[in-house]
Amino acid sequence: MAPYEWSFPYPNWLLDAMSKSLSSRIFLPVGEAVSMAHVMIQTVRSIVTGASGDTDWGHNILEGRREDGTKIKLDYFTRLEFQDGTRKEATQDYHGSGRPHMHVLIWCDRPDLLPVIDQISASATHYMPNEKMVDSIQREPKLVSGQNLNEEETYFDQEAGYWKLHHSDDDHVGGIRGYMVEVFDVLKCHQDLTMCDGNGALQKYVAKYASKFSDSSTDEWLNDM
Repeated sequence: MAPYEWSFPYPNWLLDAMSKSLSSRIFLPVGEAVSMAHVMIQTVRSIVTGASGDTDWGHNILEGRREDGTKIKLDYFTRLEFQDGTRKEATQDYHGSGRPHMHVLIWCDRPDLLPVIDQISASATHYMPNEKMVDSIQREPKLVSGQNLNEEETYFDQEAGYWKLHHSDDDHVGGIRGYMVEVFDVLKCHQDLTMCDGNGALQKYVAKYASKFSDSSTDEWLNDM
């Protein structure tokens, strides 16, 4: 999840500070970065998974219910990072800008009961009112979608045990990345969502993002204290 300052929703306290200091967006970097980080974390903890504290959310985006009416169990892992420019490419000007972004892993005990059909998409035409915006924000610059081609409607493959998202040839060639529909509608920021499909992507992702070189100060110097 990578926010974009010009379209990302800002809280009243930040807009007030901008007004009083005669600043426009991107000119209050500390306040903006802290605010965006807070919004992203709370979006995942509360709105998406409904797992914030002891609060019993009446509805959360990935809410699924069993046959007896009880909610499926959702867990998540988040890692907040900032664009430090370490691996900057000439065509990626946002690297080194200090912008916050977040990596998220979400899993549950009954993936077949997730509301994927309504809430998760890998197509620019999933939600017509946002079609042009999705086409603009979710299109990967190198036109690599990271999704498997699937002309069929989104469905859960019972034999394989995972969801197959609708991802047309136009979406695939156009490099449309996966996204959560409601999150996109509110935050208007780039998402790169992939459903686990049993090909080892989850294990690779956990190995790469749960522990990185930037953790060395904790892992090595402080002995993970």
